[in-house]
Amino acid sequence: MFSYVIARRGVSVGKMYLAVSLLLLAINIVISLQSGGKSAVMSLSLAMLGFIGLTGAAPVMLLYVYDRNNGTLEYLLSLGMNQLDIFRGYLAASLVIGCVLQVIGSIVILGVGVSLGALSISTLVSLVLSTVMALSAICLAAIFMMSYDALQKQPFGGNQPLGLGVGGLLLVVFMLIPLIFPEFVVITQLAVAVFVFAISMLFVYLSPRFIRREKMLP
Repeated sequence: MFSYVIARRGVSVGKMYLAVSLLLLAINIVISLQSGGKSAVMSLSLAMLGFIGLTGAAPVMLLYVYDRNNGTLEYLLSLGMNQLDIFRGYLAASLVIGCVLQVIGSIVILGVGVSLGALSISTLVSLVLSTVMALSAICLAAIFMMSYDALQKQPFGGNQPLGLGVGGLLLVVFMLIPLIFPEFVVITQLAVAVFVFAISMLFVYLSPRFIRREKMLP
């Protein structure tokens, strides 16, 4: 229930980010239409889907900074929640929004691929790996932003937390793979996705050491 409330608030204040996500989806559709059935180009389009999920999750991460500054997190702590309960609530909200946008984008891109007859085993594998990569990037962005004050920008709706830059950089690397290694797209994407997923799970597991109670106070 707590995560649902956070996700709903994130959506309500992040309409601009949802608009950007739709723009990215439109760009992906154009790339898919121009693919001409080439699996490497379709893999590039699917890899770009990660940015849709990360962009959609951005409002929740910014909402955390806003709630921290106005005392909302302090109020939640006073109600008996601990810092991990709060972190997991915001993280779950980020993942839910990111996953929903990822699914919507995947359905659209797959529909375009079916209409072009451009689907193959490698593109379907790239779709699965792009989803894993996107959710892993959201996890890393959330844990970095919530753990370190230096990665937080105070004005809500102003400068992005630098944690988002970490997730974005990883997605850029993943997106460029079909262009750099067109003949080894699946193997290279698999290696990167598994590595980033393992790192994100490690950071989530170690989150009790990174996220301290005092960091949630104004």
